[in-house]
Amino acid sequence: MKRILIFFAFIVATNNICAQAPSGTFSVIPSIGVTLAKISNDQNIFSVNASNELLLSNSKSKAGMMVGADAQYQFNEFFALSAGVHYQQMGASYDDTDLSKATPGEYTVTRNQRLHLQYLGVPILAHCYVANGLAINFGFQASWLLDNRLKYEKTKVTIGKDGSYTYQPTTDKTSLKKTAFNNIDLAIPFGISYEYQNVILDARYMLGVSKLYKSSVDLDGNNRALVLSVEYKFDINKL
Repeated sequence: MKRILIFFAFIVATNNICAQAPSGTFSVIPSIGVTLAKISNDQNIFSVNASNELLLSNSKSKAGMMVGADAQYQFNEFFALSAGVHYQQMGASYDDTDLSKATPGEYTVTRNQRLHLQYLGVPILAHCYVANGLAINFGFQASWLLDNRLKYEKTKVTIGKDGSYTYQPTTDKTSLKKTAFNNIDLAIPFGISYEYQNVILDARYMLGVSKLYKSSVDLDGNNRALVLSVEYKFDINKL
C-alpha cells in the first residue's frame, strides 16, 4: 500500500492539469480490476488425528477479479459523490496441511484449498479532491452473496512410528457449496484514486464490518480485501 501511495504522489507532482470534471458534471465510470482478499480471524480445520487434535491453518490472501460501473456527480472542484454496482470475487486461501509436528497415525492431508466467494456489491463513496486529480475516497458498501465454493484436494497419509510417510495414491478433488455464510455483507471502503484525461487509477481497502458466518455457526470472521482497478470516466452532461 505504501508503494501505491508513493506512485500516486509521483504522478501528481509531475502534472499540473486539473483532471477532475467541472462542477455540475454527471459521469458514468466502468471499471475492471483485481481483488486481494482474505478473511480476518479465520481458521480452517484440516484434519483430526487419533488423539482428536485439530490441525488448524490461518487464512491467507487469494486473488480474484472485480468488474463494475459507477455513476458520479461532481458537486464542485473539491467534492464528488458516486454510487455503483460491482461484481467482486472474495474469499481466502489456506496452507496445505502441515504434518511437521504430527504424531504417528493416519491423517487427511488437504492441499490447494480455496474458499471462493462471489458478491454483487453496491458502493456509495464520497470523493474529496486534495490535489489535481488526486482524491481520497471513503464510504459504505452493501454486498449480496451470489455463490460460494470451498475447493480442495484430499488424500490419506500414514505416519509410522519410525517417522516414515505413506501416501495413498488417490486424491479426492472436492467442490462444496456451504450454507454457513450470511447472504448480506457490509463493508467500509476507503482509499485513493488519481484521474488523468478521464482515466482513473483506484486503490481501495474493503474493511468488512458484518459477520461473514451465520450466528448458528461457531466461527468468526470478516471479509477483507485490497481492490486495485482501472476506470474510465464518460462525462454525460453538465447539469
